[in-house]
Amino acid sequence: MDIPLKISEKTYQVTIESMLDEIVVIDRDGKILMVNEAWRQFSKENGPEPGKPPLGTEVGDNYLEVCLPNTGITAGNDSNARDGIQAVLDGRLPVFSMEYPCHTPNRRRWFKMLVLPLSSDQQGVVIAHSNITEFKLTEEALRLSEERWKFALEGSGDGVWDWNFQTGEALYSKRWKEMFGFAESEIGNHSLEWSNRVHPDDIAGVMAAIQAHIDGKTPYVTHEFRMRCKDQNYQWTLGRGMVVSRDDNDQPLRLVGTNTDITVQKRMTAALQESEDRFRGLANAAPTLIWVAGTDKLCNWFNDTWHAYTGRSMEQEFGHGWTEGLHPDDLDRCIEIYVSHFDARQSFQMEYRLRGHDGEYHWFIDVGRPRFDGQGEFVGYIGMLTDISQRKAIEVELIENKQRLTQAQQIAHLGSWDWNVVDDHVTWSDEAAEIYVPDNKSVTPSFEGFKSSLHPDDFDRVMGAIKATFDQDTAYDIQHRVVSKLKGVRYVHAQGKVFRNADGKAIRLVGTAQDITERKLLEDELKRQVSTDFLTGLSSRSHFMEQGELELSRASRYDNSLSIFMMDVDFFKSVNDSYGHKVGDTVLKKLAEVCGSTLRDVDIVGRIGGEEFAILLPETDNNEAAEVAERLRNAIANVTVPLSTGGQSLHFTVSIGVASLASKGDNLEVLLNMADKALYEAKNSGRNRVCVSQ
Repeated sequence: MDIPLKISEKTYQVTIESMLDEIVVIDRDGKILMVNEAWRQFSKENGPEPGKPPLGTEVGDNYLEVCLPNTGITAGNDSNARDGIQAVLDGRLPVFSMEYPCHTPNRRRWFKMLVLPLSSDQQGVVIAHSNITEFKLTEEALRLSEERWKFALEGSGDGVWDWNFQTGEALYSKRWKEMFGFAESEIGNHSLEWSNRVHPDDIAGVMAAIQAHIDGKTPYVTHEFRMRCKDQNYQWTLGRGMVVSRDDNDQPLRLVGTNTDITVQKRMTAALQESEDRFRGLANAAPTLIWVAGTDKLCNWFNDTWHAYTGRSMEQEFGHGWTEGLHPDDLDRCIEIYVSHFDARQSFQMEYRLRGHDGEYHWFIDVGRPRFDGQGEFVGYIGMLTDISQRKAIEVELIENKQRLTQAQQIAHLGSWDWNVVDDHVTWSDEAAEIYVPDNKSVTPSFEGFKSSLHPDDFDRVMGAIKATFDQDTAYDIQHRVVSKLKGVRYVHAQGKVFRNADGKAIRLVGTAQDITERKLLEDELKRQVSTDFLTGLSSRSHFMEQGELELSRASRYDNSLSIFMMDVDFFKSVNDSYGHKVGDTVLKKLAEVCGSTLRDVDIVGRIGGEEFAILLPETDNNEAAEVAERLRNAIANVTVPLSTGGQSLHFTVSIGVASLASKGDNLEVLLNMADKALYEAKNSGRNRVCVSQ
């Protein structure tokens, strides 16, 4: 407010009378020199009697001594206001302002007081009271609205954050802190709590993505990066966000978004690249769309999930054929990103719409990475598409909170439910009905219906978790199974919160339920792929070593015998050179088959590498092991492998080295080395024989 410094008193009076704010002018001693009509009305509204101004609000009264306590400023704020006004009068402050409530039994109001000095030759101050009630009520409504949508987002497992660019303040949800291993009190309200934990190699990329969105180059922020957890390990996360408010100069005020834990996805991608055969087997079982391209930029393979989604054959998608399914508005952009990163041998990430077999377009995020062989030679690219149509829909609906909540449930397959424990009334969304009662989704929701859907083996655990939530006020967060005739056994992740009345009695349990069956099945399949040799079906080297350590520990603990074989196919290189690798693979499969039919169920067979195998025989001493080894060698020598031409067949033999546990101090490496030396002796003694370590 710019009060003219040298004007006539009449002009001065006309000026303040025309202002909408409540204006008081006082001299350096606090005496009221001038007030406007808005101030007079304000005084009457806050007087001890309706329509009658309080004592000390007229010209000539002392504002500091009488007026402040009678104008709605609470006792707690009285001294703050008095000190601030005095500081401006004394020249210790150039300006002073404060906000304060001014409530009556029938009306809630807030005001902002602004104190400005008069000119040096007109010692005193101008005090303006502005009504900010509408702003405060809007601010309160916004806070309540944000609390509802943040709770909905956290129901899907995402952590939520809210960054104020003006103050640097950042608010983090409880789930966000839990994702990285922190308690709620261990993370402050500043953006540095986030930026200081981003991996040093990722921070530049993250900030570039944020800046691109701020500059209007991207409709939203989306970036994958690593975050340091409380245990100092790094966790991969997918950050997504959007500027939700800007100032008059189009500068950002707030950036709101989520973080999703994608560590499992990152580990799965690494596992898929171990070998082409294993990758393709796992890729075809994956729910994501996967493609592979050669060094010529042409795509030469797509997984089954891709074909199921597009409804097109490998021949149709081969080369550039897959681009026929791209949305026309996305085609040029995608090709430019693909070619430029391909030429630079750089990883890329792009989002586009891809047409499905039903003619509908879905949004996908495509993450492409260069592939290199064991010698570091570039062999092409591999890409994985994740359906982000749900996220896109949520982002479109960010402005309307109610619409956003509904859309989030539909897209994320996230069901919501509300149990009023007072009258035992239950409501649930269509998604929740799909999870709990898919056989009859029109049935009236009830707690009994929920209980009848639980897997018998999980019933007591779920009921116990609900009881603990009510009795101990612990979070309801549990994974369990549900059973139905239509869908069989499904896995569900349920979360909930108890609401209590003023007496602390629980009255409602509100929460969400999400079908996580596909994720659980994929995790199980990934574990199986890692622990099994893809060609023979036997234990992989790493899994065999884990089993070996367990058996060795058991043998030492119970003083049991334990023996181990090292077995090698004789002249296997000659088999591959003479008949080809396909016949060589058949030989290895046949060997595994004979081991299965000759050995006991408790015996453990693992493929250590190439044509080399190891066998663990629990509770078997040296003499017994030698007999088993001879029986196995003889069985293998008597099998044949048919050849594809001339009706001929191939015989093959093995050499076996045997070692047994002699001392509790022996470890698995010692036993393997002993057996390996015996194997070496067998091969040097003419092959097709068994040698026992002495």
